[in-house]
Amino acid sequence: MKVKLLFIFSLQPKNFIKNSENPTCKDCIHFIEDKDLYNKYYLGKCNLFGDKDNISGEINYNYAKTCRNSNNLCGNNGKYYEKKLV
Repeated sequence: MKVKLLFIFSLQPKNFIKNSENPTCKDCIHFIEDKDLYNKYYLGKCNLFGDKDNISGEINYNYAKTCRNSNNLCGNNGKYYEKKLV
């Protein structure tokens, strides 16, 4: 019985990295890198989601991390992800 269980568990793919199967924002056409070289990904924003100021017309984009953490926006699976063409 123990041998069968070990065999069954050995057939399942080992995935130690959380979210490794999900697309990466930095490779998406909607991703806006931050100007700060040390935080260009951490403070990166998504040009799909944000708020427009009705007076000035300025658009404040949401942080990419916020978009990926909310299922109402892009979500963990990258619902609106579009790969950049190199």
